[in-house]
Amino acid sequence: MSKTYPLWIDQDGASEDEALLWKSTKWTPGNASPAAVAAQERQGFVNRTDSTISRTDSVPARTFTIQPAVTSYDFYVLNKKFTKSAPLTKVWTNVEGMHYFYFDETGTLQVTTTFSYDLIQKYALVALLYWDATNSVSILFGDERHGISMAGRTHLYLHETRGAVWESGLLITLAAAADSSGNNNTSAQWSISDGVIWDEDIVHNIVDGSPQTLRPTAQIPINYRLGVNGDWRKVTADSFPLLYTGKPAGYVGTRIPYNQYTGATWQLTEASSNGNLVLMHFFATNNVDEPVVGIVGQNEYSTIVAAREGALTELSSLLFGSIPTPELMPIATVIFETNSGYANTPKARIRSTDNGDDYIDWRSKQVPGGGGGSGGANGGLSLAFGSSMGAGDVNKYFQPHGIANGGKFNALTEESEVACPISGNIIALAWRCQGAVTNDQIQIYVNGISAGAAGLLTLNGASGVVYCSSPIPITAGDTVALRYVTAGGGAAMNKSVQELFVRGN
Repeated sequence: MSKTYPLWIDQDGASEDEALLWKSTKWTPGNASPAAVAAQERQGFVNRTDSTISRTDSVPARTFTIQPAVTSYDFYVLNKKFTKSAPLTKVWTNVEGMHYFYFDETGTLQVTTTFSYDLIQKYALVALLYWDATNSVSILFGDERHGISMAGRTHLYLHETRGAVWESGLLITLAAAADSSGNNNTSAQWSISDGVIWDEDIVHNIVDGSPQTLRPTAQIPINYRLGVNGDWRKVTADSFPLLYTGKPAGYVGTRIPYNQYTGATWQLTEASSNGNLVLMHFFATNNVDEPVVGIVGQNEYSTIVAAREGALTELSSLLFGSIPTPELMPIATVIFETNSGYANTPKARIRSTDNGDDYIDWRSKQVPGGGGGSGGANGGLSLAFGSSMGAGDVNKYFQPHGIANGGKFNALTEESEVACPISGNIIALAWRCQGAVTNDQIQIYVNGISAGAAGLLTLNGASGVVYCSSPIPITAGDTVALRYVTAGGGAAMNKSVQELFVRGN
């Protein structure tokens, strides 16, 4: 034969769907065709509805289970097909934080507390769980049974930069008009319509009663951070989507609390004055049991204008704190006014915004670090970078998502730059990494030129949002790069993600 052609035929020694190439006198497995190359990346579930996942927190102790929905289910790891026809279980350790369940290259169910890119690019990720080791309860249990049609690199990019996005529904309707009397329980209650969100290639249909109650009064679990490590805690849902006296047990304040970071520890702090305002943020998630959750705001405000303007800052920080999962789609931020003289149960009422809205609707907007659909409130977007920086990598440039070069560049080149598609201002950097950093600095570059003091950002912790000291103008087509300027104390920025938020003109 004068040419080499890939054929798709059964052949001993070849994996299913692997390309075979004619070499000399025989057909041999090969990967010359684009289809074969794509097949090498294949991992995930053939049909996620063929299996079910569950977990028990106590009896038997901390046990995750995946089992066939009827007879069996199929999944791929490194392009190898596995079929399971019996229930499989895995016990997770009694360690605070995230636990990831996945099938490894041998088709064995595993669990780890360490996130790595291999979980998405190499293995078949099944589920994730945030474990409250103090109270022996799982706070969030997320479904991660993605399909086989999405390349691992694409899945990783979407997981790290987009999270979950909104398609339809999830409209909040107040039980009473905003600004109604604080003497009525209905002034602090609402319902929410059915809706749809996407977690990469998984469609999550959020439906009343399946299993969470959304109407006529929404039952929303509330999350907040506690202690020196900012561990997440969950308060069981009731008819009021906020915290108040006795919820959680031990909170004795009369007015509703906000989730304060004192500089040393996280705590619930009672609003300091009657008439002050506290935010509650609500999200749609991939949580199997309770897809709609609430997170307590992290500040108090004295005016409606300040509360509305503070919502974006709070929401950005929440999404890049040690949130149990990146699969959070912001639905709304509700402003609650609290007063110890109110006669209703939570001593709070919902207030309208200064724009006359019942709440701040995030469903079709994108906030720094969030999924949240296409386009921002002002046509904003985020520019994503990844890295594997260590203490010895000072003055190197971060890797834009989609470029594979070990996570860093020694010099400013086209490979280390990202073109911005809109005109506006760079206003903030959001980040998360595997370990906490102390006074690490990142410099922003626009068109190869340092943005100076406005773009020199100092990072502390394992995640967060830091705002530029002044907006950095940018024009559509300009390029942006990030340089690792100063390695401070603590862990290096290994396997971190940074997103620059650009607010459009």
